[in-house]
Amino acid sequence: MIVGLGIDLCSVERMKRAIRSDHFVKRVFHPSEAEYAFSKTAPALHLAGSFAAREAFCKASGVNMYSAAFGGVWVERTGSVPLIKMSDEVASLIPAHKRGVPLLSITHDGNFAAAVVAIEGSGVFCPEADSFAKEDNWKLLPSYGHGIHKGDRGGVVVVGGSSMYRGAPILTLHAFLRSGGGYGVLFSDEVVCAACACSLPEAIVVNGLFDGDRGRIKQVFDDWGDKADCLVLGPGLGRSDRAGEVFSLVTELWRKNVIIDGDGLYWLARGMGRLEKEHTVLTPHEGEAAMLLGVSAGQIRKDRPAAARRIGEKWGTTILKGAGSIVDDGQRAVLMGQANRALAIPGSGDVLCGVIAAFAAGGLPLFESAAMGARVHGMAGAALGSRFGPDGILAEELADEITVILNAIRSLRT
Repeated sequence: MIVGLGIDLCSVERMKRAIRSDHFVKRVFHPSEAEYAFSKTAPALHLAGSFAAREAFCKASGVNMYSAAFGGVWVERTGSVPLIKMSDEVASLIPAHKRGVPLLSITHDGNFAAAVVAIEGSGVFCPEADSFAKEDNWKLLPSYGHGIHKGDRGGVVVVGGSSMYRGAPILTLHAFLRSGGGYGVLFSDEVVCAACACSLPEAIVVNGLFDGDRGRIKQVFDDWGDKADCLVLGPGLGRSDRAGEVFSLVTELWRKNVIIDGDGLYWLARGMGRLEKEHTVLTPHEGEAAMLLGVSAGQIRKDRPAAARRIGEKWGTTILKGAGSIVDDGQRAVLMGQANRALAIPGSGDVLCGVIAAFAAGGLPLFESAAMGARVHGMAGAALGSRFGPDGILAEELADEITVILNAIRSLRT
């Protein structure tokens, strides 16, 4: 569907006068536009078309003209059809419901160049996170009195970890506990469990994940199922044949809420696992979303809201991570604001899973758990980035900051 339409005219005569200034050309046009135009007999005509195309794109997309100037948006004419190109910065400014493929047509009558831009997209509307995170929604966060015990905080079983990726499930448990969770159980192999016992002694470790059969997995779930309200499946699980078997057995035997991340998404994309939409959260980045939908990451990037909607409709609540994460359950969606490179670090997604698990284990519905988890995760990254700069932050520092953010939020409650 067409989600944006823009039309603009530019006087060829005015452009002819303007381009007498090299400064104007260098400041207003992308180098490739100028090179193409001045290779032709009527450069003003081609540059007027490019200028009109940029204006039309801004009208269609809702991007401020100033942001699109100075090489931020340009017309590429390497093929038979002119194409709109833009910088990553400009792309991040386009409202989510107006993202898609810009279609461009340029014409002229000798005196004026005219351009029409139509944006073809899904039209999925994602309100900004601020519209979700109003006071009443903050009050949805799990709240506890002073007379509780750890079981009242809910529990999680994290299934994952392997010899190559020992830290991923530990970070998830770290974040779960930092987010106010109660019982944190790691079900993994002996090596990962030993690492967890040393680095996170507050966690409960159960080994034998890859050695045991169906009966062993069922026994662990029977032992901890009454204390755990949520399961995180996939962080560091690996892609061995045995990991795939484990994924299938776990999704068959666990019947409560489950958050699928990392290698769990790989196995899901291969058609393995049995999930119930109403009990499922997926946390893919663009590459994993591409695997799930059988398309390229570039196609996901062109229309992130549409991709999140498709995944949400098929599997359940989905967080499409990236610059402006989107939460979608197939019926409603929310956009988590602008990009924050402080979150682009190893283990960031593992921390996010732990935060969501803590909210879900505390009784918050899955969509709200995912949206609030993404929101709090982003706030923690922004706080650390402001304090130390956006580079060099560790995932465990991000998990520790979650506690600070949540306590600040709860202090504002009436």
